Amino acid sequence: ASSSSSSSSSSSSSSSSSGVHGPLDPSVSAKLRRVTVFAPLTLENLLCGVINFSVYNEQRDLVSSGMLPRGETTCVYQINSRGSFHVSLAMPGEDASRLRTVTPTTEELNVAVSSDGGRHEVLLSLRSVTENGRRKVIIYCPYWMLNRTGLPMQFRAKSTPLGPDSTREQMAGYTDLPAEPRLWYSRSSEQPFLYAYPPQKKLDPFSQKTCIRLTYSRWSKPISLDQVGMTGQLELLERHHSSNRPGQTILFCVGVSVALAPAPFQRTKLITFSPRFILVNKLDRPIYYQQVSDEADEESPTSSATFLEKDERLPWHWPLSKVKRDRRLMRVSFGPDWTWSGGFRLSDIVNYALKITNKRTQEIALIGLEVQLTGASYFVSFSPLPPEKVPYRLENRSSVPIQFQQKKSPDTRGGSELIRLSPYATVPYAWEEPINLHRLIVTAPKYSLKKDLNLDKIKSYFWIRSSVRDPGSWVEQKVATLLVKELAERQPNPGEVCLALRVKVDGPARVLEFVDLIEHPCSLQVISPVRSTKQEVQYHFELDMAPGLGISLIDSTPRELLFFSVEGLHIQAEFGTVDSTLEVTVRHFQLDDQSVHAHFPVVLAPRGDSQNFAFHLSVNKSSLHSRIDYFRYFSALVQEMDLLLDEAFVDALLNFLNVSVESFAGSLKDHDKVLKEVLCEDEFAGPRIGFGHDLPHSSPGFRKLYMELFLLNPIKVNITFRPNPVVPNGQCRKIVGSVGVSLAAVAGASIGLNALLLQHPYLQRHEFFSRIGNHYYRQVLAQMYKILGSSDLIGNPSSLVSNLGTGVKDFFYEPAQGVVKSPKEFGLGLKKGAGSLVKHSVGGVFKTLSNISGTLGKGLATVSMDKDYINARNTNAENPRHVGYGIAMGVRDLGKGVFRGITGVVVDPIKGGRREGGKGVLKGAATGLIGVAVKPVVGVTDLITRTTQGVMNTASLFEVHRQRVREPRHFTPDGLVPCYNEAKAMAQSLIWSLVDTNVDSAYITHVPISARCILLVSTKSVSSVELRTSSQLMWRISLADIERIQFIEPGCKVQITYIRRESRISRILPTSSALPTATANQLVTVPNEAVAQWLVVELQAVTRSVAQLGREVQMAQSFASLEL
Repeated sequence: ASSSSSSSSSSSSSSSSSGVHGPLDPSVSAKLRRVTVFAPLTLENLLCGVINFSVYNEQRDLVSSGMLPRGETTCVYQINSRGSFHVSLAMPGEDASRLRTVTPTTEELNVAVSSDGGRHEVLLSLRSVTENGRRKVIIYCPYWMLNRTGLPMQFRAKSTPLGPDSTREQMAGYTDLPAEPRLWYSRSSEQPFLYAYPPQKKLDPFSQKTCIRLTYSRWSKPISLDQVGMTGQLELLERHHSSNRPGQTILFCVGVSVALAPAPFQRTKLITFSPRFILVNKLDRPIYYQQVSDEADEESPTSSATFLEKDERLPWHWPLSKVKRDRRLMRVSFGPDWTWSGGFRLSDIVNYALKITNKRTQEIALIGLEVQLTGASYFVSFSPLPPEKVPYRLENRSSVPIQFQQKKSPDTRGGSELIRLSPYATVPYAWEEPINLHRLIVTAPKYSLKKDLNLDKIKSYFWIRSSVRDPGSWVEQKVATLLVKELAERQPNPGEVCLALRVKVDGPARVLEFVDLIEHPCSLQVISPVRSTKQEVQYHFELDMAPGLGISLIDSTPRELLFFSVEGLHIQAEFGTVDSTLEVTVRHFQLDDQSVHAHFPVVLAPRGDSQNFAFHLSVNKSSLHSRIDYFRYFSALVQEMDLLLDEAFVDALLNFLNVSVESFAGSLKDHDKVLKEVLCEDEFAGPRIGFGHDLPHSSPGFRKLYMELFLLNPIKVNITFRPNPVVPNGQCRKIVGSVGVSLAAVAGASIGLNALLLQHPYLQRHEFFSRIGNHYYRQVLAQMYKILGSSDLIGNPSSLVSNLGTGVKDFFYEPAQGVVKSPKEFGLGLKKGAGSLVKHSVGGVFKTLSNISGTLGKGLATVSMDKDYINARNTNAENPRHVGYGIAMGVRDLGKGVFRGITGVVVDPIKGGRREGGKGVLKGAATGLIGVAVKPVVGVTDLITRTTQGVMNTASLFEVHRQRVREPRHFTPDGLVPCYNEAKAMAQSLIWSLVDTNVDSAYITHVPISARCILLVSTKSVSSVELRTSSQLMWRISLADIERIQFIEPGCKVQITYIRRESRISRILPTSSALPTATANQLVTVPNEAVAQWLVVELQAVTRSVAQLGREVQMAQSFASLEL
């Protein structure tokens, strides 16, 4: 049972109280205590199915058994919550497992249960958690394998050898794949396969990999199943050639995705296997498809092709496995009377048209191709393409016949068809070869005109010829405009021509117009409206905030959590009739942790020269094309940033946002419904079609985006994370632990994201943002190894390599930069490069040594099993500023280790006895004996760690270190949030850092005593602090010890009479406290008499309030003792 103060009672206690005593007064209810009674043991089933359990007490007597449904819990009452017990598990219809013993110190153990009539063995995990004296055992399996391929699949751990007998047995049961792909697959939905790695005799994290194969394929290479969020593919080669398909060896492509199971099953990882490629026919007729190869039959598409019926979908695996990945192409057709389309890749997320031609009637058919990635599967959909969705259209608005042909890529075979467009004709167009260059060669044989055009670029081109003998030339619009105006006043000369080519947009289509400006001079006004329309500024907005802007985040305590500041903010916007521009520049931005004892006061800040912009955004949008969002230019730049996170800071933000393990896990009421959807157990009306995820919805024709140039510059973030071992039950640690991951320190992990440059993208908004998300998502996943390499657990080798590389680079780069300017700059560059080489080399090497010794010290301190010693060591995590300070701190820590090791033999049994009686004495004696050997060794590792930290920091001693923009905001004792006052904020910081370090006191007032001395008054004490480079506490008097305050005349002095206390001789025992000995007086000299009298009144009022509060607290404690 646990007892705690509560402002509101539970519903059951409230109802019972109301029934017996009548309605409670709110003021009385607020003073009640809530007592909650728990079962000593709770079992929770986090498997994907039912599990049978049996629980035995320490004497192996059966106390509870039964069937536990998925996601449910059961309580066991007949065991001792502080003793051991035994558990046996069994799958439905299977024999029970061996008894497994769960002791009070057990964290996790494995239970082997049989399945499939004893043919297989499944390894389950038992996780034991103790909270508030109650114990909870969670039954789960680390991995659920979901086979959605429709093909039989086998798994084995990398460490599990494959014997010859098992191989012979598997080969004996092997049968050839049928020639018809529809006969390969089973449409039934398989249940998840419970999978876990076998226990290892020695710890080898690189052996935690799995090999996978289909019944018809070879084993895959070992893959890791622990990268949550990973999506990829496996390429599994067919074991031998099939007699049903001569000349073909299937390359099976299987998509793999790793995700966490929905709450509360988040300890388990869902490994979903699905077809990598799924073909979907949305046409009203069958469609034939085949892999492109040099041997493909051009005359008879049905000879080696497979057909897909109307409204059918079917997985695709490559029949020609020897083709290189970048040359694996597919093509489609309607049958023998139709040509094949151009080859296209199945892994390109695209949305365009395929063109095929009827050989007899020359009819052109356009097929819509849409490739969408859902999970680990590419859905390749073929759908009808209505005229309004044709991607391109060619229009000839002249009396001149013209020809079009797609430009051939140098690395592709074959050519594209030559299209002849009659005068005043219009035809829809799609690329003959989608993987070739998306450029069009336009020719007019009558005038010997030829132009290589980019159909994705909205632009106008002009060609003029003055006579028949003139070969003609491409000119600017100004020249063409003058010629058209001149021809309006006179007759054109023989052979004089003025033509225009214009790429424009018309809904979702891009249109190429071929216009004769002599025949249609009015068309000149719409050929290039950008230049013919005069820009007129309608609105102009400019904001210049050189001092900056700050945003403060305050919780309900109140307490300031963070402060985000922006310096040098400049915003300029201009809205015109043609173009609208926006430009935002920020010279510096910074995010500060405003907690008092913040390990990283600056959380986020750009790195580098402050003269450059930390952030720059430039946007230019045109309003001429009303049917699309037309951007001429979009560019964003963010300088390299340092992100330093402390676990305490993350916990404070999570508490502010009300994010906990429960909210992270979600509502437990709907977990069964969500899990059914994940495991495909939900019921559908009509027959279910398997193979992976449900078919994604096609995107409707929303408004499209067009950008001439879109640029997101490279982004680099250096991530540092520090766990907070002092608070082991923080929300961050609970959330991370709920998914089976432990927190580790990370130092300077550099995550670099490449730039994204798009020229002339013409996409719907969701497609555009999806392309940006995919660009960054894949890069982040690819660089996760840097975070592992930057862990202090292995010495941070990534930082070592980075530091050495930076030092060597600067040693050569800086002098080379200076030599091209002047000899003086060469000397300065040589000096700067040599300094960088020394700093980064020394700093990198000693940082690695410090991390290794620090990790070793933490491990040895844990072996001591002395929680007080571990907490004191973790709390004292100050970083030495230089080598001298590091040696001094190292010697101090060494002395503490030796002292605590020797005295622990006596002190630890006394502490244990006061906590747990005789049992605690024995525990204390054991920890004391262990501490004699361990704690001095820990002191030696601390000496090495502090010294190497000092050497590392000496290399960067003269660098400018970032500081907070301002001190944390001060608050009044009654919780009000006043306007920010720099002097009061500084005084409050002095109180929290020097005077009352427990941070439970509030600032009241301060009085300058002299130029370098200040008097501080808080809700706990009155003190004097001398202001220097490092401020120093002169004296401190607790308000509870003040007996009298009076004004002394003559002179501006205030006398404080207080009780002087001295500490007991023993400072080791936990019961040490201060004893009153005698009274003393403290004189305070203030600037003038008025201030002195005001100070007397303030101090008297504060002492009276503190005394009254003390009496109320004492009375409440006495009532609580009587109640208990």
